[in-house]
Amino acid sequence: MWGFLSEWLSDFLPFPWRVPAHRSVAKSLIGLVVCAAVVGGLGFLQPALALIPLCFSAFAMFQVGFAFRCLERAAVLDLDDPMEPPREPHRFLPYAIPTAIALHELALFVDAVRRGKMLSAFVIESRVDTTRLRASEVRLFEAASALLTLSSGDRGRATQRALAALPSGCEDFDLLLGRLALASAWENPVRLWKMDDAWALAGITLEGDSNLSTLRCLLELRLSEREPDLSVFSETERLSIAKEARLLGDEKLARELEKASLPGGSYRD
Repeated sequence: MWGFLSEWLSDFLPFPWRVPAHRSVAKSLIGLVVCAAVVGGLGFLQPALALIPLCFSAFAMFQVGFAFRCLERAAVLDLDDPMEPPREPHRFLPYAIPTAIALHELALFVDAVRRGKMLSAFVIESRVDTTRLRASEVRLFEAASALLTLSSGDRGRATQRALAALPSGCEDFDLLLGRLALASAWENPVRLWKMDDAWALAGITLEGDSNLSTLRCLLELRLSEREPDLSVFSETERLSIAKEARLLGDEKLARELEKASLPGGSYRD
């Protein structure tokens, strides 16, 4: 959370050495001079008035932090956790703090999709201002939208959105969309190789304990042309990979993995 706040604050304040895409260097310099003149001038002439821009900045940062915390809980916590549902916001200032509005709407959208409330999610989706979101939050939005699209029966469009959304940062979304992406390319080695490269570039490792790490291990086994070393996987990991293989319809691979998990078993005997 603190990393998010520091990054957002550096975007909120006109620092010329970190210029966002939507702000020019000239505007940043002008904003910096104006802020310095206002705060400095008021500090010398009327110190009490100098607290106004400082208090507003602190208030804005608190509001964005509150909204981001709601989003973080909506994406990460279990659905039965009382802290998971996004809380009602404090009185956001719609025009002064649009980032807080966008983050809170995204939190409501993610929560609705995770709970299967697709009608509510459809209404909320149109209210999310993605121009106010960072890249990681846009991926989370795309992941939720992909599942919403899938619920409407458009599997092809949902698959396209899933490939652009992973990893989303929400384990529930990553598992469902990862399965969807793998299923769409399971019989196409070229697409699987491209997917493997994309997941590697996105930082999805084989050693992690995330759902996407398990799916990438399965992807590597599918692409393997020779007998892989399964000793790097624990028995629990092999059984998890076997479960995912069976869900994708590859019963042969699932049985081979389960056999390798038995005492004295080996892969592809």
